[in-house]
Amino acid sequence: MLPELVPPEIYAMVAEPLGWDPALVRAIARQESAEDPNWIRFEKHKWKLYRMASREAQVFDNAGNAKTPAQRWVQFEAMDAVCREDALANPAARDAAVLAHSIGFSQIMGFNHKFCGFNSAQAFWQAQKSLEGQGMATLNFIRSSTRLMELGKRLDLRPRAAPGGRTYKLGDLSEIASIWNGPAYEKNKHDAGLKAHLAFARKEASHVARTA
Repeated sequence: MLPELVPPEIYAMVAEPLGWDPALVRAIARQESAEDPNWIRFEKHKWKLYRMASREAQVFDNAGNAKTPAQRWVQFEAMDAVCREDALANPAARDAAVLAHSIGFSQIMGFNHKFCGFNSAQAFWQAQKSLEGQGMATLNFIRSSTRLMELGKRLDLRPRAAPGGRTYKLGDLSEIASIWNGPAYEKNKHDAGLKAHLAFARKEASHVARTA
């Protein structure tokens, strides 16, 4: 079992090569997974996209996410078992469960595995079993976007214009949210959450520095 909270050195491992404040990496983790690296999340539209249309697979088409990580893992294992069976008839169905779930402290979807530096979804999934693996996947995912790297380095929270006549109300933090969470980031209050978690992480880092 992985530790309940991600240790500071993992955030530093991700942040240092990027020139980011480790507090920003921690803010993303807190927003995405409440820092619990055992958390996984299922997206049914991705499952329907990647799974084989077998009777067993279709059972999960209208499934939701359970309230606890343990319950979610039970469901994932059941879905993955179906994928193993379906792959005997259609090898392309093997990775459907992995591709349709996000995992780890940064909650990266399995279908993004190549952006995380992995040639296969299964290699990506195996890496998520360690905090170091999650950290490297997060680092490579951020590196895959030049814009995301730039935003994290400068991190200006002043409001500014966004494409389509919209406004990034929290400046770079809103744009980071739009990249990480997608166009629904405002509805999900992703950027506001990042702001609150960033303030928390910076305050805690300052307290640790004062008491060290």
